[in-house]
Amino acid sequence: MKKTISISLVIVVLSLVFSGFMSPVLAKEKPMVLKMVTFLPDVPPGNIWPHLLVDKVAAISKGELIIKIIGGPEAIPMSDTTMAVKRGVIDMASIVTVFAESTIPGIEILGLAEYSSKEIRENGTLDAFKEMCAKAGLYPLGTAVPSDAQKMQAFFLKKEITSIDELKGLKIASPGGLQSAFIESLGAVCIPIAYPDFYTAMERGAVDGYVHGVPGIMDFGLEPVTGCMLEELFTSPTANFFMNLKKYNSLPQKYKDYLDQAAAEVDEEGAVIFNQVVDFVKTEIAKKGVRVVKFSHDESVKFYKLYRESMTADTLQRNPSIFPKLQNLIQNPEFHRLK
Repeated sequence: MKKTISISLVIVVLSLVFSGFMSPVLAKEKPMVLKMVTFLPDVPPGNIWPHLLVDKVAAISKGELIIKIIGGPEAIPMSDTTMAVKRGVIDMASIVTVFAESTIPGIEILGLAEYSSKEIRENGTLDAFKEMCAKAGLYPLGTAVPSDAQKMQAFFLKKEITSIDELKGLKIASPGGLQSAFIESLGAVCIPIAYPDFYTAMERGAVDGYVHGVPGIMDFGLEPVTGCMLEELFTSPTANFFMNLKKYNSLPQKYKDYLDQAAAEVDEEGAVIFNQVVDFVKTEIAKKGVRVVKFSHDESVKFYKLYRESMTADTLQRNPSIFPKLQNLIQNPEFHRLK
């Protein structure tokens, strides 16, 4: 009888141990979950890169660390996202730098970079920006929508144009006045409007066009109110993955390594994907009647130089103590668009 009881007791104890009730060492640990919001709606093509980061973190950590996207600008308005991350309301977010400028003075300088997202990470530029972000309680993982140098944004217009002069007098929507110096250097008028309001503004004739990252026309369903995409792309990535610095520093080192490795891979692979997305967007919007146009070579060089000169002067004026220290890191005197 005693032997029977002993054997039965052993069986019960072992079953409890292996089911995790009696041994936290043997029980599988629950993954750590970080919550993230995005500045674009969680729909393709704009959500490709946040999900690429999510997938890479899960794969690299083998499920130990999970990033959960809890929504786009409908969850936290773009203008509030930087402070939400800084205050720890949310762990991390993809943020348009124009909305982070008041919190991280000088962060917009990244948009002038004449190097790819991968090169920015490798040439010391990202480290310099990490120091800037640390003062604001933020940690930049990398670019939220990576691209090659100066290949991020485009003008989308109601009517087709063939020269810079045809932009004169046009009202151009831009979130937070992003690129306002460039828009005005073209003789156009910058109208600060948030991305979600572009459709209504175009539909009602409040603006004649808008500046957006190339996938944005599809992210916000703007094809019906757009007649032309000017394929003279400009700016380097103007959105980044920012994480609450205290949260990042509180993580075990291996989790930090998972995040940094995943972000580095997104910067490199994501730029290749962006080129593919640009081609996809051009094909898809053309099917819906949006003309894709390019300037002549000379007009294209003139267009880019106007962008470079106007935005350099504007950035220097607003960041006189910061920009000179970073200019040599981000601008390339041999950049091919200048020739």
